[in-house]
Amino acid sequence: MTSVPCTYPGWPECFGNPLERTTHATDTIKRPPNPPVIKPSLQDHTHSIRILRGRPNISTEQVDYLIQPPQCAFQVTCKRAIATRKCFDCIKFDAQRSGHYCDACFQVRHPKTRLEHKWTYLRDEVDSKAEWIQHIIHHNGEQECLELGDVLDLTRSIITVAANASNEPLEVRVNQAMDDIESIDAGVRRLKGHVNHSLRTQNLTRADAAKKIQDAWKLFKARKLFRQLIRSVYERLEDPVTGKVYYNKRTETTQWSKPLGLGSEDYVPVKRIIKTAHLTLEHAARYIQRTFRSRQARAKIRALIHRVYRKVRDPATGLYYYYNKQTGAVSWTKPKLLGSDDIYADDEKPPKQKSKTKQKPLTPEVAVIRIQRMYRCAAARKELRALISRVYIKIWDASRGQFYFYNTVTQVVTWAKPKWVDESELMSPRAHQEFIAREEDTLRRQKLEAIRNSSSDEAAQFLQRLVRRRLARRKLQKMLADIYEAILDPTTGQYFYHNKKTGDVSWSKPTLLERNALG
Repeated sequence: MTSVPCTYPGWPECFGNPLERTTHATDTIKRPPNPPVIKPSLQDHTHSIRILRGRPNISTEQVDYLIQPPQCAFQVTCKRAIATRKCFDCIKFDAQRSGHYCDACFQVRHPKTRLEHKWTYLRDEVDSKAEWIQHIIHHNGEQECLELGDVLDLTRSIITVAANASNEPLEVRVNQAMDDIESIDAGVRRLKGHVNHSLRTQNLTRADAAKKIQDAWKLFKARKLFRQLIRSVYERLEDPVTGKVYYNKRTETTQWSKPLGLGSEDYVPVKRIIKTAHLTLEHAARYIQRTFRSRQARAKIRALIHRVYRKVRDPATGLYYYYNKQTGAVSWTKPKLLGSDDIYADDEKPPKQKSKTKQKPLTPEVAVIRIQRMYRCAAARKELRALISRVYIKIWDASRGQFYFYNTVTQVVTWAKPKWVDESELMSPRAHQEFIAREEDTLRRQKLEAIRNSSSDEAAQFLQRLVRRRLARRKLQKMLADIYEAILDPTTGQYFYHNKKTGDVSWSKPTLLERNALG
């Protein structure tokens, strides 16, 4: 059958055949937009988005380093302290061939009178992201320097052409152009010198930068303290002839010249006044009105966002993304103006709103109890964050360019940040080791101080507890040696432990059991 063109009265020919442009009724239904396509390795570092990932792959050496960090191999002044440096010249004196030192032992074994050794700091993490940014900055600097060199060559050629054209009738314009070109040439040369200077300057390491900041801060505090001391000693008196004289209250001497470090002539010590807001009834009413209006404005903005945005579930990843009905843009991140509020998708049930009931005024006793409860909750949350920051450490992954988190108790690694703490509150492996070492040192000093300040009766009780503990440990070790036996596995060449009573076997040695006790 041949198709017969259908025509309508008044139908323009430029619109073509209307039958070819008809669509089904189902095509008019709006379909949800396609989800945004991003790489699965990307992650929002604010942790407002979670993308499904597998467990981070770390090598056996990294796990061993996390479980058993390197210790000082020489132990001149310390006792199994955490190693922070490695000396390549002292490796031959170490039986383990590691050359690891702590800071105290390194200072003792490397005095200023000794020849310099080759050593380096032990780095537990490498910020490859910062190094890559520095590389990009250096590369851009070199590229700008080359571009400025090309501009200089171009201006030189223009100068030579303009100089030869001085006999032309447009001599005034040419001279003006030459002046402009020379000024441009001088500016470009100055910029090129700045670029070369910035390329020659080397970026400081973290340790050098921290030391430089500390030195600057100490110098500032020393100058401030010195100026305060000078001003407390000297007093300015007016001479009727010259108008000024300086009197030393300590030595009771006078001098015409201003003492070094005294500072400005019109120095007057400023007293810090703590300002407290004393609002009148009118100002307080205006403040309450502004607060109420800003709250209403935020509520209206959130209502507008609820009408414009739509939350859609991605069937591939199971995550939700946000679709703007007006612009058609999609994003994984929630609109910022929503704040703590969120948009509920079609498959989500909004929470039931609690019925608002007017609350009776609280009595003083109930108000005090509620304030105490709130304070205790805040203190408990603070203590919980401190406990979590002691257990978890963050480690930089150079391949993905982000941190993963290691649990020092369960020895589990994960990409997900622990709850209740921010990423800035977690420590790196080295900082965590130093924190634990300082804490153990503080506890040890407190115990020693308590022993030194104890009475004769308390010292006798402490010695009795110490002897009883040692006898109990020896008795327990003897009992374990009678129950367990060590058996050599011929396939692996390692010992496993057999319980004679229960018949259980294990590769791990029981606690408090010594290898020599099994024979």
